[in-house]
Amino acid sequence: MFDKIVYYLLLFFFASAVGWLGECIYCSIAHHRLINRGFLTGPLCPIYGCGFLIMELIIKICSYFPEKYQYFMIPVLAILLCDTLEFMTSLIMEKMFHARWWDYSDKFLNIQGRICFRHTVMWALCSMIYVYAFRPYVIETLYGLIKPYVRPYLLGAILIVFSFDLIDTLKSALDIKKMLVRLEKFGDTAREATEQFTVVRDAIVSDAKESMRKRKSERRESSAKREERISEWMSSAADQLIEFRNQFDAFSSRSNRRTKESFRLLNVSQFGETIKKRIEAAQEAYDKFRENNSNSNKDE
Repeated sequence: MFDKIVYYLLLFFFASAVGWLGECIYCSIAHHRLINRGFLTGPLCPIYGCGFLIMELIIKICSYFPEKYQYFMIPVLAILLCDTLEFMTSLIMEKMFHARWWDYSDKFLNIQGRICFRHTVMWALCSMIYVYAFRPYVIETLYGLIKPYVRPYLLGAILIVFSFDLIDTLKSALDIKKMLVRLEKFGDTAREATEQFTVVRDAIVSDAKESMRKRKSERRESSAKREERISEWMSSAADQLIEFRNQFDAFSSRSNRRTKESFRLLNVSQFGETIKKRIEAAQEAYDKFRENNSNSNKDE
């Protein structure tokens, strides 16, 4: 029993190291630069270790069935168990650390970006390779090269290093989680501040527009009043001019009969013409004022 536990644990760490190496090579080639994959600081991807242990479980299950069924059962069980493992690992790590270590959202037939069709097919192929090639020719050979009395000590040394690595990684991940929580709170505060600023800005703009409308209305009322006063003055001036002209014409008709007053008539006529020119100048100034005031109201 103890030998079995040692075997499975050593297999777990061996598979984690092989998976880490394969991930690094694959991602480095895809991105054209060196990439260190994995959740831990050290050269381990535990999900591959769990995958190898699942393969051992599949072998154990299939051993109870005839060999002709195993060629079908091995890939099917590998797809079901490994996809479940990958999906749950992604979900748990995201819930714990508010971060995702892989995302297949851009892949064909993915589920929430946690598993996808391509990796499902890879699990099926890898299960067949593992059962019929890798396990009998690589793992059993390498495991046989380790002396039985060395295996527990080797496992103990690996567990010590793995424990320190796991503790340090979890501490860093929790620090990242705290930072993400603070960033999320800061984002919420920034959004609230932005919303409040928008409300205040809209209120200021609204008040400014209302104030401008009031000032325009006041200016229009003031202009209308000025126009009304000037119009009244011009009307009064025009009436006075008409009255003066009527009086002047009556005076002229009487003066024609009096040749001795011809010189005085000339002076009165000149005075009337002067008044007339002044009235016309006032009328012209008033027309210009109305035109300028109308253009000003249009600009506002």
